[in-house]
Amino acid sequence: MPNNTFDISRKDQPLQPIKNGQQYEDALARADELIQKNIKPDAEESDELEILSILIKEYENKYYPIPKSNPLEAIKHQLEQMNMSEAELSKMSGLSIQEIREAFREMEIERDDDP
Repeated sequence: MPNNTFDISRKDQPLQPIKNGQQYEDALARADELIQKNIKPDAEESDELEILSILIKEYENKYYPIPKSNPLEAIKHQLEQMNMSEAELSKMSGLSIQEIREAFREMEIERDDDP
């Protein structure tokens, strides 16, 4: 009875969409193996790596989506991590606190306008 499961590591099998975690892990391992070979851009394995990269990206977009970033929240978080106040940021940047707050408001408005 033939084996109908897709095995990304088999070179005699055409590449197919990644449909589960095991195939994803296999694809990552194969891509890593190809990257370590330092292949030339015109080599057949270069095409395989490019296709694998596309398949991996599609799987990750579906199962591990990265939320849209919020620059304002990132800045505020970084200020907290550095234990830095707006006043200290003002001093370091040369902007007034009012200018910093206005920039924050503008970022918030732009973020709200994004689809």
